[in-house]
Amino acid sequence: MSSYRSPSIFFWILTLTGLWTAAILVSGSLHLLSMTYEWAFSLCQTALEHLGFPGYVGDGLLTLILVLGVISLAMFVINIILDFRRFRRMLSALGAPIKSGRVMRLARDAGIAHKVRMYSSSGLTSFSFGWFKTQVAVTKGLVDSLNDEDLLSVLLHEAHHVRSRDPLKLSLARAMAKALFFMPAAVPMAIAYSTRS
Repeated sequence: MSSYRSPSIFFWILTLTGLWTAAILVSGSLHLLSMTYEWAFSLCQTALEHLGFPGYVGDGLLTLILVLGVISLAMFVINIILDFRRFRRMLSALGAPIKSGRVMRLARDAGIAHKVRMYSSSGLTSFSFGWFKTQVAVTKGLVDSLNDEDLLSVLLHEAHHVRSRDPLKLSLARAMAKALFFMPAAVPMAIAYSTRS
């Protein structure tokens, strides 16, 4: 005898309500987007007319600017998502988080007591990660290879990255460099910023 039960009427009401809400949100977003496009188009057109561009040149230039803006925004969002996935892969490659009294004691001394995670990897790695709740990852291999003074120095260095929110800044800099592909100076500026941090 089969134990399959057909979905209840409550399930169908919730599903249809959810689909209806999603449809309203999507149509509202598209309407808002078209209103924003029209507003941006008229604002830019007025600015170009004040700069002395004839109408036909201004329309083509404005279309090019808006197309580049849409492409840049799409590339920015894609790069932010890819950066997030890259950090997730890096963390999963380090193995499982483990506890260490020594690391917690030194993290407390560095001022980042609840922001340090030690991973079971034998590699010699430490880095800060996370955009809004920035944390520090250290590996067991690094902890085992350093004395307390050197490990405290590493944690103090990472504490600086946590306080200045460097993972978020670096992700934004990388995404902006790729989104502004049409500006030759964007990539060298992002590289300079990432090596400075």
